[in-house]
Amino acid sequence: MKKLNNPFVVYGYKGAEYFCDRVSETEKIVKGLSNERVYYNFANDRFMKRGQQLPESVFHYIYKKIDGQTWYVQAILNRIYSNQPELITDIDADMAVQELIDEQEVAFENYYQSLTTNQAALLLAIAKEGNVKSPMAQAFISRYRLPALSSIKSALESLLDNQFIYQYNGGYIVYDRFFGMWLRERIE
Repeated sequence: MKKLNNPFVVYGYKGAEYFCDRVSETEKIVKGLSNERVYYNFANDRFMKRGQQLPESVFHYIYKKIDGQTWYVQAILNRIYSNQPELITDIDADMAVQELIDEQEVAFENYYQSLTTNQAALLLAIAKEGNVKSPMAQAFISRYRLPALSSIKSALESLLDNQFIYQYNGGYIVYDRFFGMWLRERIE
């Protein structure tokens, strides 16, 4: 079986022997993906095999930026690995994120344009807050000049049903982390 050029698989499972050096390493990875330290050791090991080092501070920056969500960590590491920077920094992580967002810009614009005015306003407010514990609280509605409570309730239900947002850590967040970043950066 052909070895991967880039060990940070983003699209589909390729099998233990394809993804890793050993079957046991797959088990270690799966167990450790929710543990930042174990995940860092795995990622740094992958970079070190190519003679690079992933500073722990940079990994922590990536991990915290997207709340440790595995697919997004993998996507960012995949891009950094592909870009082959000499010294990996937070700037490389930000550049990787920006490239990934830019690649999806047309899709993100289409998603946003498909929303009603109320849905778009609520989604943008949630993106700006990051995690909204109570989207129907008067302070939140006032801060973002959202419409009436009944309109917010309807928009919230629709955004949940269409998986633009979901409940996470006691609040609501934008489902696609890169879409959330795009909304914060590009929509006023």
